[in-house]
Amino acid sequence: MLLRASLLGFGASLGALRAVGAADADVDNRSICGDLMAQANTGDEDSFYFWASDVQACLSSVPFYSDPALRFLEYYNTTLQFQSTLAFLKTPPGGYQQPAVDVVDILHRIETNVTAGYYQNQYDFEVDLQKLVLAIHDAHVYLNIGVTTPFVYGSPYSISSVSIDGKEPPKAYLTDAIRQAQHDGWTWTPSPISQINGKDAVGYLTDFASLNSIGYVESHAEWNALMGHPAQDIQGWPNVWQGATTFYPGDELTFTFENASDPLETFWLAYYTYPLEAGPIATSGDMYNFFALGLYPAVNGTPAHPVPKSNVVAKRDAVDTNTGGDEGDWLEPSGEDGNWAVESSGAYPEKPDVVQPDLQISGGGIVTGYFLHELSTGVLSLPSFSQYGDYLSNFTQTVQEFIDGAVQNNLSKIIVDLQQNSGGEVVLVMDTFLRFFPGREPFAGSRRRSHHLGNVIGNATTAWWSGLNPESEDDFSDWELGLVDEWVITPRIDAETGKNFENWQEYAGPKRHLGDDFTLVERYNISDVDFIYEMFGGNLPTDYLEDTGTDAFAAEHWDAKDMVLLTDGLCSSACSMFVELMTRKGARTVAMGGRPASGPMQAASGSRGARAYSSSSLDGDMAVAGLVDLEVANKTLPNIPPNAQTRDPGLWSSAYFNLRDQIREDEFKNNDAVPLQFKYEAADCRLYYTLRNLYNMTQQWTDAHDAAWRDSSLCVEGSTGYSTAGQTDPAHRPPPVPELAEAHRPFPKTYTPPTHKNPGTAAPASYPDFAAHHALRRQRPVRGQHEVHGSQSEVPQEDGRRAPAPVKACLPVCHGEDGCAFYKSNMALSCKPFGSRELKQSTVLAPANVGGGWGRGEQHARGRGAAQAEVVLGAVPAYVWDEDGWGVSYLITTLVKSSTNQTI
Repeated sequence: MLLRASLLGFGASLGALRAVGAADADVDNRSICGDLMAQANTGDEDSFYFWASDVQACLSSVPFYSDPALRFLEYYNTTLQFQSTLAFLKTPPGGYQQPAVDVVDILHRIETNVTAGYYQNQYDFEVDLQKLVLAIHDAHVYLNIGVTTPFVYGSPYSISSVSIDGKEPPKAYLTDAIRQAQHDGWTWTPSPISQINGKDAVGYLTDFASLNSIGYVESHAEWNALMGHPAQDIQGWPNVWQGATTFYPGDELTFTFENASDPLETFWLAYYTYPLEAGPIATSGDMYNFFALGLYPAVNGTPAHPVPKSNVVAKRDAVDTNTGGDEGDWLEPSGEDGNWAVESSGAYPEKPDVVQPDLQISGGGIVTGYFLHELSTGVLSLPSFSQYGDYLSNFTQTVQEFIDGAVQNNLSKIIVDLQQNSGGEVVLVMDTFLRFFPGREPFAGSRRRSHHLGNVIGNATTAWWSGLNPESEDDFSDWELGLVDEWVITPRIDAETGKNFENWQEYAGPKRHLGDDFTLVERYNISDVDFIYEMFGGNLPTDYLEDTGTDAFAAEHWDAKDMVLLTDGLCSSACSMFVELMTRKGARTVAMGGRPASGPMQAASGSRGARAYSSSSLDGDMAVAGLVDLEVANKTLPNIPPNAQTRDPGLWSSAYFNLRDQIREDEFKNNDAVPLQFKYEAADCRLYYTLRNLYNMTQQWTDAHDAAWRDSSLCVEGSTGYSTAGQTDPAHRPPPVPELAEAHRPFPKTYTPPTHKNPGTAAPASYPDFAAHHALRRQRPVRGQHEVHGSQSEVPQEDGRRAPAPVKACLPVCHGEDGCAFYKSNMALSCKPFGSRELKQSTVLAPANVGGGWGRGEQHARGRGAAQAEVVLGAVPAYVWDEDGWGVSYLITTLVKSSTNQTI
């Protein structure tokens, strides 16, 4: 049997890896972190792959400092006040398939751990933060922070979960074995994996998925997130198992097979994700300065923190990494443009009937369509709604070409394949829905938490915008951008009255439920051409408007009962909105895969929220509100230092949260309306993947067609009768919370504060509850020199360069009426001048090309569903003072909010 080695989806050879520490071992004072970063900074093809145990040895050696951690917790606490689902997470309704979590309580636990001296390294602190993100089970909630950001873990071998015949529970297989057997005409049958690292394979993978598949509302989706699939291959990103594992999985990885063949012994890998050179990082202290604080390390390094040498060098050198066979020799490119055949190992047909222009894995077209004449069925493949620029318009054109072609070919059924669709642009959801259901305006209602800080921002921003004159040349640009600002509510529609909101106070309500307050339900005003042009960059078709005179949306060609959405439970964000819109009109769903257990499975288990939002966007909103409302917002909102765009985050981070919930159309008037995130929304039918259909998309579509329209007995036992598609009273009630979900709580229900490891460090008062807004810092008036790069003096360096001197600023609230102090930068002023390891220049660092540059523009962590919420222009180097001298950091000069293509 020949197996192709697939390393993190990039086809690299295991033999290319070398254990860091083996080379340069004779160099003094080089920690394992230095060895790792020296290799990573070479930029060679093989410089991004490391042994997981070596990376873990580095990360666990990175020192921990409590002051920046406590400042970050304050920052994150304030940020998560805007998470829309806090009350429902604490007290979830029946049918929710994950354990309850009190976000405030977990933050308090982490803060108590910090003050008690519990964390001995930065990695352990960040792991607890990532476990909090995991416990929220919302793909809109994620956190890039510190030393956990540059590395992810993964297996060198992809796995897949398939049934032998569609009836037997699925088992795990090596994905390459399935593909090879299919290539060989099924002349042999791969063996299932019986054990992983000596543990039953199902149990091992269940535990692994519960810990690492972040952002899903049930275990079936968590399971599928580990598995290889053709719709993933064509998007160019790895699954959780193979290259998106957050937590250290261990060192050795051994697969044992049912047929008693020799075990496959290998090792877990780590993949370095930082795109540019990280500077002269030589020690774990440098790692902390660069990745935790965002400071460029001094040329001569920082004080060394001893770490153990790699414990795997010798045995790794002896490992035979030859997996046999010639890589890729069994599937040659077809030579024809416009198909996914090669990228999917032959899974997708070579001749699609409809193809979006410039079909390609990275950033190009994504839509294909297939006419299965023998089934009288058209299949529209939409593995993503994430498109930008011209691809937005040709995405919609391709969907229309598919509809026109299906009509011309008299196809009576439609399957929309949404497998591996993690979301994308709202415009594409609205557009695609309108093309199938013309004349039925999408509801897409949403609401948010109504709380003090949010209402201060909303009142200030909406009132300021309402005073602008769109006829004025001076005001027009601000007025135009304000049309789509999240804190300008008057261009949006009150779902109950059908009219525009008059002011923020009307929108804010509140409606009270579960001890929390919520706003009224808002809707996009897609009958307002100005609004839709600015919201969607002019890309939303206006054919449905009465005065356009076009007929593209003149008729519905299929009844909803003749339409099926095919999912794998991973459908998230914009994809979940599409499922909601389509199923409320009566379209049905078929879900594929899931854990090896009978019963129902939900169709869209990723985030069902209406708006992903970033902490940096929120910081910008606070800064704007403080500028336009000096009387209330400026005195109430958290401190934004002068000449800065962000609050002080303490640690270098990028945090996302869900700002608005999706609310169902028939519930929006109720105070106790449950967000879609917490509703049990089962598919109409569930199917297992099989050996013969996993890498044969035509067979998958055929199986879905037959189960939906010919023989419902093909559905997994016990999986029907739970769906609410086209109805409100399904035959079966949602199942209870699975025992395995309770067993895999990231944090135990009870908490015992740790014993203080640092005597004399007293724990402060309990972390403020989200309702205690009065405890937040007020905007501080600053006198003195405000320009870091302006008229202030310079300090000469040894190499002849000149750098700005520390900033002298006067803060009466801190030092008394005449008190002044020197600060290293006014980007992060507080009442205490910062120490050398605490300085934080900014939370967003990127030049004008989004997502490039210094590495951390606002890019979504989940592949093609990328959120581009803002663009940072003009990041310029700034020299900042340290005890060891001047080092390079970056100063944000301009922050420009994007006004188009809202991504959820």
